[in-house]
Amino acid sequence: MKLNVLPTISLTILTALLISDFFPNNPFFGYINNGYVFWALLVALGVILPLSYRSKGSNSHFQRIFPLAYLVLLLVVLTLLGGESAHGFAVNQSAFWVVVLLCTIDIISIRKEKGAKEI
Repeated sequence: MKLNVLPTISLTILTALLISDFFPNNPFFGYINNGYVFWALLVALGVILPLSYRSKGSNSHFQRIFPLAYLVLLLVVLTLLGGESAHGFAVNQSAFWVVVLLCTIDIISIRKEKGAKEI
């Protein structure tokens, strides 16, 4: 199985951003809260994510479901570890669940499109 590097890089950046958001005093991830590093990572994430979805086979179910499940799991784990988001990203926010619902609808629509093409 070929590992696509761009989604891996984007998940790594997203993980670092979320850990620094939930635990800003962490000595390892705390430097990310510096304005320049934070914005540089956000710009990199904004460039890498569209590129990773354009890559061959990006509409597979795994490549759509895994990042969403990973994000939800990461937010739950960071919350259980006692972290509190400085920017309001949390599982108890309604906007987060709206985004999860929209992503789920997107995944279902892709599955239906592929099912209709196979017939």
